[in-house]
Amino acid sequence: MKTELLSQCLTAWMEEKDVSVAELTGMVGYKSKTSVFRLLKDQCNGQTMESFVELLSPRLDEKWIKRFRRALRVEKYGLQKYQTFDSMMDFIRNPQRPEDACPPSMMPSGGENVLILGHPWKRTKPLVEQMLREGRRITHYVERKAVHTVPGLLQSMIQHIGNAGYEALMLDEKPAGAWHLMVTDAGQMFLNGKWYSVTEGRDLYSSLCPEGGVPLYRFADLHRVSDYISFMENAYWLESGGAAIIAKQTPGIQMMPEDVVLSAFTDFVSEQIEPISAAAGSLRMILRKRIDNFFHRKKPAVVVFEQKAMEEFLRTGFTSDHFYAFRPYTPEERLRILQSLQAISRQDNMRILVTDKKPWRYSMEAYENRGLLIYPGYTRYNTEMEAYRELFLPGQEFFTFFSELTEEIVLPAFEKDAGRTEHWFSKAAQEIADKHS
Repeated sequence: MKTELLSQCLTAWMEEKDVSVAELTGMVGYKSKTSVFRLLKDQCNGQTMESFVELLSPRLDEKWIKRFRRALRVEKYGLQKYQTFDSMMDFIRNPQRPEDACPPSMMPSGGENVLILGHPWKRTKPLVEQMLREGRRITHYVERKAVHTVPGLLQSMIQHIGNAGYEALMLDEKPAGAWHLMVTDAGQMFLNGKWYSVTEGRDLYSSLCPEGGVPLYRFADLHRVSDYISFMENAYWLESGGAAIIAKQTPGIQMMPEDVVLSAFTDFVSEQIEPISAAAGSLRMILRKRIDNFFHRKKPAVVVFEQKAMEEFLRTGFTSDHFYAFRPYTPEERLRILQSLQAISRQDNMRILVTDKKPWRYSMEAYENRGLLIYPGYTRYNTEMEAYRELFLPGQEFFTFFSELTEEIVLPAFEKDAGRTEHWFSKAAQEIADKHS
């Protein structure tokens, strides 16, 4: 469906139905054609637009009702931000294919390091992908506001989570001077779709690097005892921030009964010779705090799971992001996990959905007063076994962005799942009980 303002939607409807301004004025009961002209010229406030669509709705079929309501949401958030919502939803729903390789003529002739300032993505995205495939290292500086307002920018950053050759740093404001360009350390600059040789070479590369910037990727090195303590402590800090919106394939360890989680961890470390055993006491303490925080919430939370991933978890005992230092959950424990989730989902401040929509590859968690966390949906959290890295966007505006995206687009798309989630929990629990009784 098109992303359009109300004036554009109204114009398209009038043209399709061959309705004049005078006829439309009469349809909605306006006294003057001036009010319609103001709508067509984007000169009305949101309340007037909503009132107009309500008056026109009896004349609309279902297709046009959806289109007009969508146009109202575009007006609410602005065209650019809603396009960002759209591009994020397309990214979530559809697997991203690798970009086609750029022709050699489009590639820089030299340089191992590339600096990107801003977001020249429309023309340079395939070029960036090809440079990463060739083993070049890219440092990308982005402006805070652009991350959640420029369509495609956040998706590109998410796609690079697993590539250690790409680093992103966020600036509160873009610096004065050069922006929206790329420079290599071999003396080439990419601007307006072409590479230019620059006599200053490496000196220019260094001089254009902005001062400061918050690194956005983290926990790429998880295997030491201290790594996991820091990782767990950070998770607790995030989760205790307030309201939460979580989209995961299967439940996280903080969403399970305390005795189930501690038993799975204790059994593993008692049978394995692992460095993490030395931190077992500290990790148990943090796990208890995380679980208590989830089950005794003071602020609301929305949690969305994937049905196929949940069914796989119930069959095998492994969650999609099963911590490597946990044994698989027993059938009895899986039943307990389902029952506890079903119980908490009935609380006023907790909304849980199990959706059968197309699966996504990443988990996303937004926390009030903290920010937005994005990480691989399938992982064991051990970088000696696999590549792992997560993207964290700090700041309340990123919680707000994901909250708006969820409320305006994600949850309406999952609307029918609300009625079936309770039934799914009951049915799944009964199947486990019957199978292992």
